[in-house]
Amino acid sequence: MYSPEDSQRLTLLRRELVARPPQDAMLYLLGLLGQYPTNEALLQAITPNS
Repeated sequence: MYSPEDSQRLTLLRRELVARPPQDAMLYLLGLLGQYPTNEALLQAITPNS
C-alpha cells in the first residue's frame, strides 16, 4: 500500500507519462530514474498538488 501522498505522486507521474508519446514517455522515465538512487527518492522528489 502507498500512503495518500505517495498515491498522489504516482498519479502525477502517470499523468505526465500518459501525456507523452510512448517512446518519449519511456525516455523521460528512464531519465528520471537515472537522476535518483532509489525509486523512493524519485517519488519523494515529485511535488503533489496541495
